[in-house]
Amino acid sequence: MILAKQILPFLKNLKGAIHVGANIGEERHWYHEQGFREVLWFEPNKDLFPKLVENLCEFPNQIAFNIGIHDYLKEGVLHISNNAGQSSSLLAFGLHSKYHPDVKYIKDQGVALPRLDYFLDDSVEMIEDYNFLN
Repeated sequence: MILAKQILPFLKNLKGAIHVGANIGEERHWYHEQGFREVLWFEPNKDLFPKLVENLCEFPNQIAFNIGIHDYLKEGVLHISNNAGQSSSLLAFGLHSKYHPDVKYIKDQGVALPRLDYFLDDSVEMIEDYNFLN
């Protein structure tokens, strides 16, 4: 997590975290070290999801979902990037192409995109158990 040192002073009364755009769960150790009780990971890329699940095996309180999150779309097209999926997006590149001309979209995937609040209402017993959103 790029801003980890900057946000540490603000992390008090840690409960659970919700991480949208998980990739392969690079931050899993950080969440564990900070004392988050649970982490919900959301990664829509079907190619990355198995590696995310594998990476979370040693953290039983970190759970992955193979969906994206959006405020009004129910499904969409995820444009997969050639940098291990790190720049994948539902959107066109825009300025990203100017600053990272070597990164390109290489394929598309259809993805499910529920609203986060609707998903949590259906899937999480106590939303109060989560107080950090990344």
